[in-house]
Amino acid sequence: MKRLGIILLIIFILMHGTAWAAEFFDATLGDFTDELKTAKEQGKKGIMLFFEEDT
Repeated sequence: MKRLGIILLIIFILMHGTAWAAEFFDATLGDFTDELKTAKEQGKKGIMLFFEEDT
């Protein structure tokens, strides 16, 4: 019974674990002009860009 619960949990995570990605990645991702406009509409003062490079 415990094994069945673990399997169901794994299936649930696999099915719903990436649902946030559809909400986060939209057609304007990378278009900073549009991102800034969206931030201002939400009452924010600007956007923060963060770049990281592994060396």
